[in-house]
Amino acid sequence: MENINVGSKLAELRNSLLLTQDEVATSLGISNKTLSKWENGMSEPNLTMLSKLAEYYSVSTDYILGINSAKDIKSTDLLKQELSELDFEGGILKTFQINFEVLRTKIMESISAPTDKKTIVPSSDILDGHYFCRSQVETNEEFEMHLNTDDLSMYIQLLGNRNNFDWLGKEDIQNKISKLFSFLSKPNALKVIKLIHTKNTSANISASFVAKMTGLTDEIATEILDEACGIGFCTKNVAHIKDKEITIYMSNGSGKILSLVCIAYEYMCGDRLNDYMVGAQNCRLIDGGKI
Repeated sequence: MENINVGSKLAELRNSLLLTQDEVATSLGISNKTLSKWENGMSEPNLTMLSKLAEYYSVSTDYILGINSAKDIKSTDLLKQELSELDFEGGILKTFQINFEVLRTKIMESISAPTDKKTIVPSSDILDGHYFCRSQVETNEEFEMHLNTDDLSMYIQLLGNRNNFDWLGKEDIQNKISKLFSFLSKPNALKVIKLIHTKNTSANISASFVAKMTGLTDEIATEILDEACGIGFCTKNVAHIKDKEITIYMSNGSGKILSLVCIAYEYMCGDRLNDYMVGAQNCRLIDGGKI
């Protein structure tokens, strides 16, 4: 391999990601001096390190060697390569690992991302329910639901678990779950949930503000907010303003609550309710035994 070409490619890749030599060297478990020699063409990585460099920068080894000028590799090809030699269980676990890495990368990037970024709306070719079934059971161990409509963009995966959903039969847990659904089914609770999840709504709100924004009475707004505190959706404190005491409710919203509402909407109001794989009606993730 040509040292100068490999070195310039490595420097180009590192600089394109705004990484320092120290950061890359630490991630690869090598010294800064070694990486510097590679980039300057004074020495070259062996085949093992070449493979690690390609994986680290998400390019092919051919790209680093200058054999292939195409830097980008299709994500589908990377996934096929990653999963092709794994059995079913290994493929599932690897999928979770990949999802975790994607999420972690997204979080790390968002820390330094501009705060004025626009809301991202998936294009119609991502999880498009018009081209394949919205939900399906691949095996008795896995359930998936995916759709992308004007109302919802969702991807949900549910797997069997070591405890065999044993908690579903425990009375204390049943009561806690029922408490949540009791709140969600409360008249006008969805109005409050929508308001709290609206971007321009402050994290600190009063019952009178909620009443004004939703058209409810102060009494009903207070009742809903207090019940929301009871399930951990928000908290409350008393603020002393002039000669008054005002209860301030605090919440930044909850992705879990919003997900539950979205799933309920899809189940009850989805515009293509019959567009489900037949197998999805036989979703038996729980093994037999005592109920």
